[in-house]
Amino acid sequence: MSFNNNNKKDEEIVEDTPTFSSVSMMPAQMPLSVPLIPRGASISQKSALEAPRLKQAPEPLPKCLLTSSPWRVTNALELPSLYHLERSHVSLDISPQQAADRIADCLRKESVAVSYDNKQAIARAETSCCVKFAIRLWKAEKLIVECQRTAGCCFRYRQIAKCVLRAARGESGPVPQPLPLPKCLPPMDWEQCTAESLEIASNSLKGKCIDGHLVAVQSLAQLTECCMCRTFAAASILSSSSDLLVVLLSLIQGKSNEMLTDMEQEHCNCMRFYAIQVLANCLKLVGTGTVQALPELTSEATVFALVKDVSNASSKPHTAAAACRCLQALVKTESARKLVIELGAANFTAAAQQCRHAILEEESAKLLQEL
Repeated sequence: MSFNNNNKKDEEIVEDTPTFSSVSMMPAQMPLSVPLIPRGASISQKSALEAPRLKQAPEPLPKCLLTSSPWRVTNALELPSLYHLERSHVSLDISPQQAADRIADCLRKESVAVSYDNKQAIARAETSCCVKFAIRLWKAEKLIVECQRTAGCCFRYRQIAKCVLRAARGESGPVPQPLPLPKCLPPMDWEQCTAESLEIASNSLKGKCIDGHLVAVQSLAQLTECCMCRTFAAASILSSSSDLLVVLLSLIQGKSNEMLTDMEQEHCNCMRFYAIQVLANCLKLVGTGTVQALPELTSEATVFALVKDVSNASSKPHTAAAACRCLQALVKTESARKLVIELGAANFTAAAQQCRHAILEEESAKLLQEL
């Protein structure tokens, strides 16, 4: 009897195993890991944006606030005993506010986007070439102005850091001049070199390397800005059969994606800024006839995206300055001019002049004259 009872107990025992439940797995979206130039792409396939809705332009600031320094430093923080200062620093025998006024004026003249922290005496800056750095004021035996690079090209950072530190000392630094090409170099066919460079950029955009996409757009900005054959490069890009124009307009008209990570979103923002810069360079080099021959340049989606960039000048002054350059050429056509006026670009452009950004002030003033 006991043997049978043991068998019954064994049958009643339930094995303790983990329970499994189905989970819906969403594939990771990597929009930058796909070619930016798909096969058979055409500009006419781009869909228009939604109905334009822009925020109202801010009220103009009083003149007294425009002339005063935006960096108000009552007292600099004490330099910690174990803190290691960067090599890019200077010691000054002036007040913190006097140094802050000099630095803020220098950053405006150099067209650097800045956000100021008055309590911590820190200025976080970013140049148009995506160099990010911080400026700190420390209190020791003398006032210490320290510059620290956080991202971007170290050579470009060294140039802007020298300019900031000279301004803090009350000096005006010389404007760096581009170095000439050595005379020993053999003569080159610059037009052929430019065509090859454009082909390399196009092939990079057809690949799946996200870093290659950014390098390709940056190379287009260089080709249309400081190349010997920049007019040839601009004419090649602004062509109805150009794949590069498809990419530029798609980046300019692109919407923000909530599924992107912070690093991917920053990557997209950088590519979009360079795309607007390339378009601005090309429109400056070609005539109005080219713009009229390409209706996609003056489409509602393109014009709305550029006007929206101008409306966000307070947060992205570099992009707003490039957008103003684009609109200066586009408003010469009647259709684009009418659309720009309807979107209220004049109010946004007037507000953009208050962003303490020298290039933006100049380009927005030119756009107001065109309107």
